[in-house]
Amino acid sequence: MIAVALAEDGSSKSAEGVISIHLPDYFQTKDNQEVFQIEIQCYVVGPSRRYSYVGKTLDEAIDAAFKGLEDIEYEESLKPLEEG
Repeated sequence: MIAVALAEDGSSKSAEGVISIHLPDYFQTKDNQEVFQIEIQCYVVGPSRRYSYVGKTLDEAIDAAFKGLEDIEYEESLKPLEEG
């Protein structure tokens, strides 16, 4: 997905494709509000620079990220490239 976007546009940021995994912090764990987060920096693919996906477990967060990226790729394939 990133390679296709770069081939069409050519501009990017140095953090393109960086993936961060955030585990529940102290306060979430203390209050039984555990949230796992997957954050992806993807400037060239969609309308946002950063995408965040959460779940009650790490597996749920990963599944949400895969689903979210599939949705972005599908949406982008439906609309013509905008000239910038």
